[in-house]
Amino acid sequence: MSENEKLSVPAIIGAVVIVIVLGFFLAKSRVPKVQEQPTVAGAVATPSAPAEPTFDPASIPPVSDKDYVKGNTDAPVTIILYSDTQCPYCRAFYPILKGFLEQNSDIRFVYRPTPFHETGAVEEQAMDCANDQGKYWEYFDAIYASTDKENVTDPARLKKIATDNGLDGTVFEQCFSSKKYAGNTEIYLSAARVAGINGTPTSIIIGPNGTKKMEGAKSIEVLKSFVDSVK
Repeated sequence: MSENEKLSVPAIIGAVVIVIVLGFFLAKSRVPKVQEQPTVAGAVATPSAPAEPTFDPASIPPVSDKDYVKGNTDAPVTIILYSDTQCPYCRAFYPILKGFLEQNSDIRFVYRPTPFHETGAVEEQAMDCANDQGKYWEYFDAIYASTDKENVTDPARLKKIATDNGLDGTVFEQCFSSKKYAGNTEIYLSAARVAGINGTPTSIIIGPNGTKKMEGAKSIEVLKSFVDSVK
């Protein structure tokens, strides 16, 4: 190999390195820079509000004497809650809704059982038995306030809830053990499917200025914004 040939090898290598480096920087300069939003130190980012679900208000059956209704029947706003007593999100949402209703006497509350969980279906049967004694709402509140996580369908537990809330334990036990309202589970679920309810909790909020569908366990602020939008 001549002296000129020896010198050409490092020259070629150097040229290749220069081309690679230049190509890298040129490619990087073409990548658009993402614009970062300014944040306040210590602040928690606020998630975007979920899109309001679209639905046909006509799919929601009107309130009837077959519904469980609480509050002023002539109230300008009605909240229909589709809920399952054993749905964790339902259990988290109901205290929020209950507090809101206590602060707003101009709202009619309608509860439509939607027992997707088998354990919730059993509790709904117990609630229907409580209704025979005119104690539906007392039993309802006790079930949603309960912190029991095991043996929730134990007849002894359900009977104790009944007697603790002023029901005749013997009459309740006879109703529950006979499975008098076992057939209601499919009635409730069928009605929910017809209404297009795919999950719980789902709130249908009806007022003079329209009907809105609110899905999930929302904060009291979000609930209020939905109510205000239909007033």
